[in-house]
Amino acid sequence: EPTGPVPSPYLLPSPLNQEAYRLGMRDLDRSLGVLFDYIEEHYAPDEYIVCAYSDHGSSVYSEDAWYFSETQGGAALMLRGAGVQHRGTVEELSSCLDIYPIMEKLAGFSAPAGQLDGVLPRALGGEGRSYCISNSIYPEQTYKLSIRTQEHEFRMETERPTHHDGTVDLSRFTAHIYTRDALHREVFDAALMEEFLQLAREHTASFHEKWEEDCGC
Repeated sequence: EPTGPVPSPYLLPSPLNQEAYRLGMRDLDRSLGVLFDYIEEHYAPDEYIVCAYSDHGSSVYSEDAWYFSETQGGAALMLRGAGVQHRGTVEELSSCLDIYPIMEKLAGFSAPAGQLDGVLPRALGGEGRSYCISNSIYPEQTYKLSIRTQEHEFRMETERPTHHDGTVDLSRFTAHIYTRDALHREVFDAALMEEFLQLAREHTASFHEKWEEDCGC
């Protein structure tokens, strides 16, 4: 069972890994508390903005073997400081790309038109995301793509591994759609599949080697 030097996204569920995760979170909480206490003591509320975003979720609690399971793909975004209203915990689709429009709104700078791929969350008065994308593109590993909406999750994985130059052979892949409720049922809907495949085409356009759509859908 992978432990120790194995990258955290690949750790498997086990009592040992789960306890190590809890200890790590307590250490992180303590360290961040020291930092936040210092900021509050030395700066006025309108003099700082704290933005914390997790790289990914945790695999050690997942019962789903898919690389981008709900627990693995879930990310936490925390905001506090000048211009941030207290809303508690908000369930909303988000991406690390959204940090840029968030800071554009809160810090007051302007970005050149058309150069931000992020979306301002609804919690901050924006339109929010209709979908978010997670993907894993590592040489000698299959390319994996997940697209989530509020209701559905699209999963895609190539048959062949990613090349060392970062390109991906999409001539053969598997693709499935599931509901995002507790039942997590597979959905067989040709029109919905085509909508997700179109998003996948657009996302991979700059690095896919070929797309024959010979998928095991």
